[in-house]
Amino acid sequence: MKRWITLAWGLSFLWACQSSKGPDIRILSETDSTLSPEIRALCKKIADDPTVAEYYYLRGNTFYYEENYREALIDLQASVSLNPEQPLYHFRLAETYLQSDSAQYPQAAFHLSEALRLKPDYAEAQYQQARLWVARQEYDKAAAPIKNLKNNPDFRDRAFLLEALSFREQKDTAKSEAVLDALLRLSPQNYDANMQKALILLNRHDPLCMEWLDKSLSLDELSDEALYHKGLWNQWNGQYADAMVLYENANRINPGHLYARYNRAVIESLFENYLKSEEHCNQVLDMDANFSLALALRGYCREKLGYKKAAQSDYQAALKLDPSLSIAQEGLENLGESLR
Repeated sequence: MKRWITLAWGLSFLWACQSSKGPDIRILSETDSTLSPEIRALCKKIADDPTVAEYYYLRGNTFYYEENYREALIDLQASVSLNPEQPLYHFRLAETYLQSDSAQYPQAAFHLSEALRLKPDYAEAQYQQARLWVARQEYDKAAAPIKNLKNNPDFRDRAFLLEALSFREQKDTAKSEAVLDALLRLSPQNYDANMQKALILLNRHDPLCMEWLDKSLSLDELSDEALYHKGLWNQWNGQYADAMVLYENANRINPGHLYARYNRAVIESLFENYLKSEEHCNQVLDMDANFSLALALRGYCREKLGYKKAAQSDYQAALKLDPSLSIAQEGLENLGESLR
């Protein structure tokens, strides 16, 4: 048996200009049926008095929760322009920059800094700023706000988890685990902490990982991640039937869990069920055409089924995505002379 790697909608609007000192004011029609009732009510307020910053904030905030970040940005920028001394406006604008497609970090960082300049004890802004610094790998900057937030009951658990993530990204697994252990003593029912502890043990190939995965499932019985990783442990240990059941359950909860579906394809191929394995690979590739491992595995299945040209095409596509993918290189070499 061959071994395989496991693993806005558009809006109608009118433009009107305020004075030369103020921002451009956008008036949306209160009769536009494409807008929600909440948005339309705020449109009327803005039309009646386009100088009130709070109205733009409220409309931008509503767009934000409707996940229409493009429109939210326009209104929140207007609210900050009209009232730059309101920390809440800066905070929501920063969050919207982070949620937008381009994830505009410099603008988000600026407005978070402004929110904290205006309100130094703004815990939500401190947490978001620390998250941003960790995401930008500026771990030293993140350390101080994380330390402060660990003393805040509303943010304690999230701060511990962010600190653990920071150490893990710095490849200091020992410190990351120590932080998680400290959090688990304070909050033993924290699902995320239990799950992260399980993953550290799993990566260490420690059988205790199964106890932590089971505890994670007791806290969230619909955790596709816990099911997937239990399946991965069973697969590593040759318990393929148990692994398949766990992967199937993970996909039942989350059909888009690509690695659960890919590993189902791996197991089917191990038992020479090449048609079934190919079917799973097709499902993975329908969701992610750049999943190089699934391309290589489908190539292997097609090779075994006698479709050598199709196998060659899959191996080549996999190598184009990942030139170092040895299983695809090996597949092409195995095809060798039979294609000439």
